[in-house]
Amino acid sequence: MRRLGYRVGLAIALGMAIVGAARAEVSADQAAGVQRDLRGWIVGLLSPLVAAGEIPLTVSPAGERYRMEFGGVTLPGFTLAADGGTRGFLRPQGDGRWVVEELMFPARFDLSIGEDKASVFALRLGTQSARMEIDTTLASPTRMEAQYGEVEQTMKSAAGSSMTRMAKVTITNRLEPGADGRMMAASESRITGYDMQETAADGSLTTLKAREISATSHVEGLSMQNWGAILRGVSRLAADIKAGPVPDGGPTAAQREMLHALLDTAGDWFASARTEQIWSGSSLTAAGIEGSLARVKFGSAIGAPAGQAEFGLRFELEGLASPMIPPAGIGQLVPKRLVLAPRVSGVRKEEAMALLSRAIDTAGDDDADMAGAVLELLADQPAVVTLDTIDIEVGGARLRGTGSARVSSPSEVSGKAELRMTGLDALMRTVAKVPEAAMAGPVLLMLKGLGEQNGAETVWRVSYAANKMMVNGQDVSALMAGAK
Repeated sequence: MRRLGYRVGLAIALGMAIVGAARAEVSADQAAGVQRDLRGWIVGLLSPLVAAGEIPLTVSPAGERYRMEFGGVTLPGFTLAADGGTRGFLRPQGDGRWVVEELMFPARFDLSIGEDKASVFALRLGTQSARMEIDTTLASPTRMEAQYGEVEQTMKSAAGSSMTRMAKVTITNRLEPGADGRMMAASESRITGYDMQETAADGSLTTLKAREISATSHVEGLSMQNWGAILRGVSRLAADIKAGPVPDGGPTAAQREMLHALLDTAGDWFASARTEQIWSGSSLTAAGIEGSLARVKFGSAIGAPAGQAEFGLRFELEGLASPMIPPAGIGQLVPKRLVLAPRVSGVRKEEAMALLSRAIDTAGDDDADMAGAVLELLADQPAVVTLDTIDIEVGGARLRGTGSARVSSPSEVSGKAELRMTGLDALMRTVAKVPEAAMAGPVLLMLKGLGEQNGAETVWRVSYAANKMMVNGQDVSALMAGAK
């Protein structure tokens, strides 16, 4: 399985260089070999968009290390301007292991697109420090640590422009060997002093700030071979599209073949992936909107346990405040905490991939009934929408619960849920004091009557099937119809 890592990634190119060069003076021939292999790796990933002669990479001897300088690859239609290249030192450790030391990126970086050379992206780095440990065989962990200060990023488009400043950015990436030749990839990052200002085409300004932003990701069963194949596939598809316009009937036969290959490769790229991002001390100011949040958390998870495609989200919100919300009025009913964790599953991954493959085949065909195909799939394999968590604190009450629903078609839905609330009476008293929430009073009174008391909790066990809704054994379908 080591050949898997040998054929992809930066580790491949370096691994083809010198064996036994650790703690020995590097020769010019050895440096030339590393340079050749690095260029070959880049061409293998981006061909046919770039050729070996177009890669501004040089490797030279530097005592026991190799000095590497890289000017960057400019793709067709793009113009890159920088105050220097990426540079660093490669130190061989033996047994296919390398350390990249003093890795430095350009402090000023501008990217332009089109014939007018209009800048679409610019990056400025005040301070930077980065180091990598690489195992070319992928038999032991590969790790990167980087820290950047006084970062400034600008982006421009027809819709407007944005400028983002970050006081400090730290990043840690890890790649570790797993089972069956696959890898585990993990990333952690932290941003302090985040300040983004976006100006729309009409001149309106939006400002988003955060004291700290932390993010993590975790991928299991990662195929490095497929990662390289995806990059090559995207590169070849982009080159083919650039070579000639797409016909009115949709992608060409060659492009459809490339899309199918990409779909097959992406379908086996990794086994599962999780991400999480937390914003602390954030605030937003826009036209007619102003507010802040003590903490916001976003999470996602994707995988195919037992062969079923599954996608989940998690959203948490705490400490919402705004001068637009009067604390003595409706502000009393602003949630102090909100947690929602929905998840969608039920459809077999194999069938979902077949549906995407069919979409590639029928792209550009006005007679293709993809909506009908989706309904056929749901009829055979109903989607299951699960609410793993709902947790809301509002007006002196706390509501918690879980639930799930099976969706066979837009008109065929069944499901059940259990909700538990503490402080319902306190919430009703709060609502009674807020004129803007007067309509909620009768609804809460009805819910209390339907609820089942269990100590301090009011419990609602809800089920829905055949257009009938039951709450704690009572048929409330007529009430729901009246509410509509």
